[in-house]
Amino acid sequence: MYDCHVHSSFSGDSNMDPEIAINTAAKFGLKGISFTDHLDIDYPNYDDVFMIDFDKYSEAMDRLKRDYSSKIKVFKGIEVGIQPHVIDESNDIVKNMISILLLAQFIL
Repeated sequence: MYDCHVHSSFSGDSNMDPEIAINTAAKFGLKGISFTDHLDIDYPNYDDVFMIDFDKYSEAMDRLKRDYSSKIKVFKGIEVGIQPHVIDESNDIVKNMISILLLAQFIL
């Protein structure tokens, strides 16, 4: 079984350390865990709390994927909040993130 919707401290609504999430998932016998931290451009009344630093996020998730590869599969993703006035900007970020995700799969 995989948990495909986990938020970590990279998301504005969570303070969970990704390693704690990974170790807990492995402890309960999960085969994989997917981090889906928030990207919500211009989220009402929250400034930048739902904006991800994709370089740090990608680097951290790639390191965790390597470090825990013998214990559990670790995947990185994003949960995108869509609002009509930022749909083009959200789409551009997602396209870039998909390139990062695909590239990371080939590198690792």
